[in-house]
Amino acid sequence: MRERDLINHIVSLLPKAPPEILRGIGDDTALLRPQEGMDLLVTSDTQREGVHFRWEWMTPEEVGYRLVVVNASDVYSKGGSPFSAFVTLALPVGTPESTVHRL
Repeated sequence: MRERDLINHIVSLLPKAPPEILRGIGDDTALLRPQEGMDLLVTSDTQREGVHFRWEWMTPEEVGYRLVVVNASDVYSKGGSPFSAFVTLALPVGTPESTVHRL
């Protein structure tokens, strides 16, 4: 299934977005307006080993940097200024704790 087809399928399952969601699923960055005068850009890109990077080519620090940069880039591309980050890790069982700390 192509990404656009998956997005369209997900959208078809969801109720109509509330007015606080100015731009939601289907774009790299959601635009939220939780209150008048406050717009927030929210993004969550993932990086998958073997697709976006390989451990043989990059240090844990470089992978962590890449994770931040790809998400910050989405916010910058919409005219925003990143000020915070969500972190989600999906690592194989047995990943050394030292590697996790270096990310």
